[in-house]
Amino acid sequence: MALFTLEPGSRVSLHSHPHAQYGICLEGSGEFRIGGKAWRVKKGDGYYIPPGVQHELKVSPRESAALIEFFTPHREDFLRDVLPSDK
Repeated sequence: MALFTLEPGSRVSLHSHPHAQYGICLEGSGEFRIGGKAWRVKKGDGYYIPPGVQHELKVSPRESAALIEFFTPHREDFLRDVLPSDK
C-alpha cells in the first residue's frame, strides 16, 4: 500500500509493472490513460490497473491530488525505500 501526493499539473509517466494495482482518489482529480483508454478520475473514484498494462496519470493543473494505491504482489522496489538496509 502506498500514499501518493502529487502537485497540480504533475505527471506520472507512461510505465508498466508486473503488479496488479488498485487505487482510490482521496483528493483532487486527473486523467488516467490505461492501455490506450483515457478517463477522468476525481475524489472518491476507484480504479484497477491489470498487471503488465501501460498506464500514466496527468494531475489536474488546478489542484493537487492524493491517491492511495494497493499492489499485489507487494512491490519489492517500494520496500527497499522504507526498510533499513540490513533487512
